[in-house]
Amino acid sequence: MNIEQELIQAVIAVLLLVGVGRILGMLCSRFGFPEIIGYVVTGIILGPYAIGGQMILFDEPLIKLEGLLTTFSQMAAIVILFSAGLHFTFKDLKKVGLRAGIISGVEFLLSVSVAYYVCILFGLDWTVAAIIATTFGATSIAISTTILEELGKSKNKEAKLMVNIAILDDVLGLAVLSTVIALVLSNSSFDFSSIIFSTTKALVFWILLVVGAVFFLPKLLTLLGHKGTRSIMDVTVIGSAFGFASIAQLLGLSPIVGAFAAGMGFASSHISKHVREYVETLKYVAAPLFFAVIGAHVDLNNIWNISPLLFIVLLLIAVSTKVFGSGVPASILLKSKKDGFKVGFGMIARSEVAFITAGVGITSGIIDNNVYSTLTFIILGTIFIGPILLKYSFKKNNEVSNSN
Repeated sequence: MNIEQELIQAVIAVLLLVGVGRILGMLCSRFGFPEIIGYVVTGIILGPYAIGGQMILFDEPLIKLEGLLTTFSQMAAIVILFSAGLHFTFKDLKKVGLRAGIISGVEFLLSVSVAYYVCILFGLDWTVAAIIATTFGATSIAISTTILEELGKSKNKEAKLMVNIAILDDVLGLAVLSTVIALVLSNSSFDFSSIIFSTTKALVFWILLVVGAVFFLPKLLTLLGHKGTRSIMDVTVIGSAFGFASIAQLLGLSPIVGAFAAGMGFASSHISKHVREYVETLKYVAAPLFFAVIGAHVDLNNIWNISPLLFIVLLLIAVSTKVFGSGVPASILLKSKKDGFKVGFGMIARSEVAFITAGVGITSGIIDNNVYSTLTFIILGTIFIGPILLKYSFKKNNEVSNSN
C-alpha cells in the first residue's frame, strides 16, 4: 500500500470511529451512562478483531492498530490531556500538590504491592507479577478528566485533586515500568533501590516540565500578542502541546503528561478562555477517536484464554485498591467521606498507560497470551466500572449538572 492509499484508509477509519462513537456516546448519555462507554464499545465493535477486520479497503482491513490510525490516536490523547491541563493553574497544583502526592503514594503502593503478592500466591514468576502490578498502579488521566468535564465538575476541589493524583500515578507507573523491564532484560533480580531512583528521577523531570511550561508559555503568548494574529496564536498553542509532549517523551515520561503541563502553562494566560474554546472543537473528534482505538485493542475471542479465578480476583483488587487506597486518605485530607470516595472512584479506570505496560510485557516476552488477555479484560472492566461509579457518586448527591 502506498502512502496515499494509507492516508485515505486512515481518514476513512477516523471518520467511521468518530461518527459511530458520537452516536453511541449520545445513546449512552441518554440512558444515564458516561459517553466514554459508547466510544469504547464503538472500538470493540469496529475494531480489527470484529467488524473492522472484515471491512477491506486496498486489500487490507480498514481498521488496524498500526500506521497512521495509531498516530492519529496518540495525537488525540495529547489534545485530550492538553485540554485537561487548561483547567488547572500552577496555583491549583501547589494547593493540592502535597495532598495529591500523599494520596498517590498510598494508593499506588497499595495497588502495586497487593497485585504483586497476590500474583506470587497464584504461582506466577516475579517478572510476570511485576508487569501485572505495574499495570495496576496506573490511572487513566484521559478517562478521569473526560468524565469530570462531561459532568461539569472539572473545577471542583475533588476534581483537581483526582487529576493530579492520576498524573502522578502515570509518572510513577512509567518510571517503575522502565526499571522493571531493564531488570528483566538484564536478568537481574528484583532491585527496590533501582525502582526508587527511577521514580524519583521521573518525578523531578515532571516538576521541571511543569515549571518550564508555566514560566515560558505565558511569556511566549505575550510576545506574540504584539506581533501575531489570532491564527498564529492558535498554531502556537497546539504546537506547544505537541512540543511539550515531545520533550516529556525525551525525558522518559509519557507524552500525555507533557501535554498536560503545556495546558497548565496556558491555564492562567490572558487568552485562556479562547484557548479552551479552540481546543474544545478539537476534542469533538479527539475524544471518540482515542477511546474507540482503546476499545479496538480488545479481542473478544481471547475471553476463552483467560483464567476465570485470576481474572475475578485481580479485577476486585484493581477496583478496591484504588477506591480505598485513594478514598480513605482523601476522606481524611478533605475532611469529607463523600468527597474522599469520589476521588477513589475517579482512580479506578485504567487505559493508555495500562495498555502500554501490558503491551511492553508481551512484546518483551515477559508475559504470555493468557496473561495478556486476562490483563486486557481487567483494563476493559475498569473502563466500564470507574466512570459509572464516578458519575453515580455525583448523581447520588444531586451534583450532576442538568445538561447531563
